[in-house]
Amino acid sequence: YNVIATIPGLYNPEFTYIVGGHYDCVTYDDPMNFAPVVDDDASGVAATIDIARVINKIGIIPGATIKLISFAAEEGMIYHTDEYGSLHYVKNAINNNENIKCFITNDMIANSSTSSDWKIDINNHDNEHWLTKLAIEICINYTSLTPYNNYQGNAGADDIPFWEAGISTLWIMEHTLSPNYHSNTDLVENCNIDYCAEVIKLSAGILMKAANAPSNIENYFIVNPGNGHSLIPAWKANKESDLAGY
Repeated sequence: YNVIATIPGLYNPEFTYIVGGHYDCVTYDDPMNFAPVVDDDASGVAATIDIARVINKIGIIPGATIKLISFAAEEGMIYHTDEYGSLHYVKNAINNNENIKCFITNDMIANSSTSSDWKIDINNHDNEHWLTKLAIEICINYTSLTPYNNYQGNAGADDIPFWEAGISTLWIMEHTLSPNYHSNTDLVENCNIDYCAEVIKLSAGILMKAANAPSNIENYFIVNPGNGHSLIPAWKANKESDLAGY
């Protein structure tokens, strides 16, 4: 089961912005063996929950709808299962005509090479240049992280079905891969929790900045009054109340 929390948007509730992580786990030696799953991916689930906590604590009402999702069975992609959590969600979203503007997944965000060398991979595909640019700006201006723009092509995690559906996606991931990945040593004591908190700042910033950006202008057209020296542009006014001008 996917666990979904929804915060309706104030001005553009028909647009959806999503952040998530996956809560299932696996070890390489035997998929049925116990795996403590702290970095992969309790760290991403913690990010989802903590972003929800901060939104609630501050009392933020987003401009567009925000969904915070803990996905099931992401590790099923390794074993080629036909229906894992994020794929199931995207299929239903398409059938329900859900207008998803972007998806951010936090998958393995709690391991850093040293206590001070805090690098972060901003894994992207080929349809989210605006989202990648926004992530790098948030990273540089509001965190202690050093961003690495890492083009993934068709590789990834829960972001893959979103990307394949034409939705802008990012996979936020630790730059130095944990040596405890998919093992029974993936424990809290082997993670850098301060680093993880800084990555959560990044994801929260991307989500809130994107969801509160003014929506695109609609019904734009130009009228020619026929006087030979002027044109008149017109468009449908945006719903947001805090626009200073166009």
